[in-house]
Order: sequence, then structure tokens, then C-alpha cells
Amino acid sequence: MNVAARTPGKNAFVEMPNGLFTASGYWFHTSEQALRKYAPALLEHVSVEQLLRQAERWLRSPQTLAVWMLPVLLVWLSPISALLAAFGLFAVWTLLRPLFVSWRAATFFGVLEHVGLQALYIIGTLSWLGMQGHTAALIVGLVGFVALRWGLVEKGLGYLLNPLLVKLYPLPVPDHVLKSVMVRKSIKLRVSLDDVDRMQRVLLDTVLQKTKKRRTKK
Repeated sequence: MNVAARTPGKNAFVEMPNGLFTASGYWFHTSEQALRKYAPALLEHVSVEQLLRQAERWLRSPQTLAVWMLPVLLVWLSPISALLAAFGLFAVWTLLRPLFVSWRAATFFGVLEHVGLQALYIIGTLSWLGMQGHTAALIVGLVGFVALRWGLVEKGLGYLLNPLLVKLYPLPVPDHVLKSVMVRKSIKLRVSLDDVDRMQRVLLDTVLQKTKKRRTKK
């Protein structure tokens, strides 16, 4: 088995026969060699680690967006309405995020998802709500923050959203986002990415083969 680890730390990834598996738990159906084959000009300017990091930030953006919007919603809405609105925003952006991939926005989300910054923001806002006598909003805010940060919302809504994502996008969402990140960065750098369509066909073939294998085993 050819297994290679890269970049120790939270941005690490492991290359396995089935693809690239990151420390954040995302699976990309490609390899470092394949990326270098299909985007050699792009990888002269950015590393594989940078591409995966930006893709991961975009994949986590529904969580980041909901965390930052929850306190704002708690100020304007009732606690339960605010929580439902935050979860609804999470669900809608989860479905739409593959359509609006942006390298610059992914970098911004990378700043916003920093746990220390989020903690200061949440503590500050909820403390203010508590001092105003909005105890219910404070409790709901804490519960919502924990549910979002621990991935409970993602897991819970995943049962409803994953079938829709499969129907909406030909590629698995991580692969779709990674491909879009590469395209956006190539356009920005004005470098050639002539083999992107070929790369997508290879990814599709890989996913279809794995799907067939799973059905055969069943």
C-alpha cells in the first residue's frame, strides 16, 4: 500500500490508494500525482497543501457562516426562531456552496473559522445578551454554538441534505469544490488548466467504480 503523509498538523493529508484523506476528515478522490499531471502550471505557483486547505475551508463554510450569524439572529429574533434560522442558513449554504467557490472568500472563511476568534465573539455577544436579561437567548446561543462546532448539526442535517447533493452535483462535493478551487486560482493567476475536463472525467470514473464495488459487495 502506498501511503504518504504530508504537512504535519491540522492541514495534514494522507495519500492512499483510494485518494487523499485530510486531517479534517475530508476525502478527495484523487492523488498528488494526478493533480500535478492535470495542473502542472498551477502547481508551480501553489502547493497541493494550499489547494486542499482552501477546499476544506470552503467545505466548512456553512458551519462558519452559521456560527457567526447565530448571535446576530439572537439579537433580532426569539431564541428558537434564531436557532432555526441559523440551522436553515447552514442547510441552504450547504446546498449552494459548490456553485460559488471563491479563493478569496475561502481565505476569509479561514480567518472566521479560528476557534479562538469565534469563542471571543460568542462569549462577548452572549454575555451582553445575558446582562440584558435575555437568559433564554444566552442558553440557546451556547447550545447552538456547541452543536455547530462539534459537527452535530452537520451530521443531523446530513441525512436530509446528502441525497440532494448527490442529485445536484455529478461529483462528490469535496471533489467538486477542489476542482473549482483549482479553476478559480488558475483564472486569477492566468495560468493554463487545459486538462480540468479530463480530470473531472477521471474523478467521475473513480467514483462510479467505487459505487459499483459497494453495490457488488452488498
